[in-house]
Amino acid sequence: MESGVRLPAGPDGSVLFVQLTDLHLPEEAGALVAGVDTDHSLHKVLRSVADDLPRKPDFILATGDIADTGAASAYRRFRQSISAIEAPAFGLPGNHDLPAVLFDEWRGHVPEWIDTPAWRIVLLDTTLPGEDGGRLGPQRLAGLHRALDGAPDHALVVLHHHPVPVHSQWLDEYMLQDAEALFECIANRDQVRALLCGHVHQEQDGWYRSTSVGPWAPDATIRVLASPSTAFQFMPRTREYQLDAAGPAYRWLLLHPDGGLDTGVEYLAAGSGSS
Repeated sequence: MESGVRLPAGPDGSVLFVQLTDLHLPEEAGALVAGVDTDHSLHKVLRSVADDLPRKPDFILATGDIADTGAASAYRRFRQSISAIEAPAFGLPGNHDLPAVLFDEWRGHVPEWIDTPAWRIVLLDTTLPGEDGGRLGPQRLAGLHRALDGAPDHALVVLHHHPVPVHSQWLDEYMLQDAEALFECIANRDQVRALLCGHVHQEQDGWYRSTSVGPWAPDATIRVLASPSTAFQFMPRTREYQLDAAGPAYRWLLLHPDGGLDTGVEYLAAGSGSS
């Protein structure tokens, strides 16, 4: 990943950005992935971003699985599609991506962090070559320490793989392998306001203490946000892979200069047709 970038805040000092995750764009436009025209789903999401939010986002953040098979053509279509928003766009790889291809096709848009006057958004690469699960490892964890050392008052840590279980047996086999090391890294970092991930194709918003106590605990200290896909969703709490009927979705996040964080998820009607 590349070094950091700096962006201004809005007139009131806040920063509004949109998370797009698990887009799964195929090599050829119009090809179906899990029965869905994922290019069309992305276009629907981007129309909603342009029309339904109270203001234009300050930036767009794609949190992995942009491409379904890592095809260069998928990244090119993604770049072309998001250009309609006329906002800076950045991203990080997921397990379906080919990081080298993503970095080459989107050079300058895969930074290690995004700085605003009051916030640092740290982007972590959790991919492992040829594996669906994720891992940070000592080198990436050291990079997180360095990024937080240089952070302003508030920080948001972003990654693809989910660091806490979502209680779907098949999906939790592919979560972040060294999640405890991640939480140990940020345990004494008061400026970290939340973790944000994709990968799970479903919405989660909870608080984490320790795996020995249990995730999503109401009295915990670290907020963990997981977000649904712009393409298709997984049925929550299942033993085996199963799709949900919910349509494409995206998350918006509003970061306030005092460290407050507002967020919501917008769902759109399902459907794989073209327009």
